[in-house]
Amino acid sequence: MTTAFTVAHMRDPKRLKPHPENERLYGTFDPDSDAATDLRESIEACGIQEALVITTDGTIISGHKRCAIALALDLSEVPVTVTDTADDLDVLTLLLAHNARVPKSKPQIAREVALRMDIEKERARRRMSEGGKRKGEGVENLPPLETSKARDAAAKAAGVSGRTAEKMAAVVGEIDALKDKGETDKAQDLEDTLSKSVDAAYKKAKGKPAKLKPVPEPEPAVDDDDDGNPFAYEADDTVEAAKPEVPKRRGVGIERACDAIKILRSIPRSDGLRSDGLKQVARWIELNK
Repeated sequence: MTTAFTVAHMRDPKRLKPHPENERLYGTFDPDSDAATDLRESIEACGIQEALVITTDGTIISGHKRCAIALALDLSEVPVTVTDTADDLDVLTLLLAHNARVPKSKPQIAREVALRMDIEKERARRRMSEGGKRKGEGVENLPPLETSKARDAAAKAAGVSGRTAEKMAAVVGEIDALKDKGETDKAQDLEDTLSKSVDAAYKKAKGKPAKLKPVPEPEPAVDDDDDGNPFAYEADDTVEAAKPEVPKRRGVGIERACDAIKILRSIPRSDGLRSDGLKQVARWIELNK
C-alpha cells in the first residue's frame, strides 16, 4: 500500500463526514460526555494540535472525536491532512492503523479482528480474480489456505491466536445478525458476554451451554482405626466432608464390599493397590446406600 499525504491545511468541519465503519468499530462518541472532557478542554484551550486525516472526498480516517468536538464548539475550521488513496481496503487499513494505540474494549478488538480478516480475504480474492481474468476465469470462493492466511494476519495484528481470531469474528457476526433481526436484547447480552470472555461468547453464539467448572470430589483416606469404618473424607474449601456409612440392611453386595475391605486392608500400606481399591469400594458404598 503506497499512500501520499498533502501538507496540512484548514477545512470546515461541517464539510467532513465520518467513515461509516468507525462507529461500527468503536461506537458513538458524545462530545459532551465525561469521557470527552479532557480532549474538549484541551481543544478549547489550545485548539486542535494534531491534524485530522481525511480522504479526497472529505471522509475522516483519523480524528472522528476531534471533529465531533470541533462541531460541538462551533469551530469554523480544523487542520486536515489529505491522503490520495482511493482504494477502499487501503482506507480501512489506515483507519485501523490510526486507532492502533487507542485503548479498546474486548468487543472493539473483536470487531477490528473481524474487519482485518475481511480485508485480507478480499485482497486475496482480488489477487486471484486478477489472475483468473488472465485465464478467462473468475474467483468465487477462497481456498482454505488463503482463508487461513487472512485469519493469521488478522490474529497477528491483534496479538491473539488464530483460533481466538476465528471465535471473535464468529461472535461479531452473530451479534450483527441478531441486530439485523431486531433482537437487540440478545445482541447486547452476547456483547456483554464477549466483554468478559471470548470462549463463553463463542459458545453462547453457537448455542452451546457454558461448561461449568467441576467441583472436585473429596478423596477418601484410609483410616486404620478399628471402628468399623475404614474410610474417612478430609474436608476442603469446596466440598463438605462426608463419611459414607455402611447401610444397616446388609445385602449380598454390602457383604461382598465388606469382604473386599478386609482383603484390601491386609495389603501393605505402601502398595498402591490398597489405596485405589479402598477408594473404589468407598465410592460404590456411597452410590448404593
